Amino acid sequence: MFKKFVVIAVLAVFITGCCSVSVVAPPGSDVKLMTPTQPAVYKRKMKNWYAVWGLVPIWNAQNGVSNAIRDNGLKEVRIETKVTFTDILISYFLGFVTIQTNTTVIEGNGN
Repeated sequence: MFKKFVVIAVLAVFITGCCSVSVVAPPGSDVKLMTPTQPAVYKRKMKNWYAVWGLVPIWNAQNGVSNAIRDNGLKEVRIETKVTFTDILISYFLGFVTIQTNTTVIEGNGN
């Protein structure tokens, strides 16, 4: 029983992290949040990469979110950051070199 607990604890270390993504609208834009049930025309997923188990951003969606809002003329947005099955696999195999990932989903409507 103790061995199973140790294995689960070690695996949990490889697939968890303390990652964050700042969501910022482009300067001068008037953007509103969408409700969870409101349909969205635009949808994009972005992968966020971190080192030291999420402490050091290598590449994250912060600029990508702002650019997606600006480039697509989005006036209403819904943004979700989550850990997908792919993120778990990537983090499991690269966790020993401290690399973690998560996914940011941007949904929105234009004019």
